[in-house]
Amino acid sequence: RDGFDGLRQHRLCHPDLVVLDLNLPGIDGREVLATLSRDRPDLPVIITSGQKRTPLDDGYHAWLRKPYSAAVLIKAARDAVLAGSSERGHHDSIAHP
Repeated sequence: RDGFDGLRQHRLCHPDLVVLDLNLPGIDGREVLATLSRDRPDLPVIITSGQKRTPLDDGYHAWLRKPYSAAVLIKAARDAVLAGSSERGHHDSIAHP
């Protein structure tokens, strides 16, 4: 629902992967990403946005531009989880027209 809820869910559920929209009410996605990066630097994060890629600090694996297909999300998720902490900060952007 919002950035506060996303962080609360992260702390309760300890996910293996986060798909994070940058346009969140409350705490925006950039602040959520910064918190996730501090709390769990090895956590794979996929950014989703309707905007073209913008400069962000390290802390995410892929940037998916909306709209994207389920197949693109599944591939990005698989790649992010497999990359694990060894690829932290590497930005494998998935091209999307």
